[in-house]
Amino acid sequence: MRLPPPALRHCARRPRPAPPMQPFLALSRYHHSVAPTAPITVSSILPTPAPLLLQQQNRHSSTMSSDDTYAAFLAKANKDYSAADEEEQSLTAKDVSDPNPPAAIKALGSDRCYTSDSDEPFVAISLPYGGTALPDNRELSKLLEISTVDSQDVLDWDPRGKYKDVTDAVAKAGNGAVNVYYLQSGTSIKYWVLSVDQKAGKLVGVVVMAYES
Repeated sequence: MRLPPPALRHCARRPRPAPPMQPFLALSRYHHSVAPTAPITVSSILPTPAPLLLQQQNRHSSTMSSDDTYAAFLAKANKDYSAADEEEQSLTAKDVSDPNPPAAIKALGSDRCYTSDSDEPFVAISLPYGGTALPDNRELSKLLEISTVDSQDVLDWDPRGKYKDVTDAVAKAGNGAVNVYYLQSGTSIKYWVLSVDQKAGKLVGVVVMAYES
């Protein structure tokens, strides 16, 4: 077999492989060949009408919150009024007002009041009673047609003598012995200041409401 001339043998040689690309150069070329990626923002994700939708949702939430607050206010107001009605009903007793009271009680006048959160007038009362001594709490509750009452002596009820003219008038209208009965519900108290009129066969005195917070 004949070999080619030297020049031809040189041309027939395989080309030398290119040197391996350096990592930094490769990355640089890749960096310049790829377009930079735009930063991701909220506006690029959400559609254009989204801000308007969020405003509408916030406005709707605010309206709902206002409605809930107003509804809660109405519920509380109604509950408070109902509680007041129940309190008044619990203090309701038999009407024993006396249009023709004894002279001593009548002399107090219609403008004599008990001072509390609201000044209330003393009202003359009387009710049939066959005993000679003041009734106990249970007896009086039956006479007044209420569930129960409590009682206290005059000094506990009026330690400063602010209503001495009232207790003196009741004592004069009766047999001289006076007791104070009361029924409390919440901040409301009803007082009965009573004595026994043995000759007339009845209890005489006054009743008054007090509101003490």
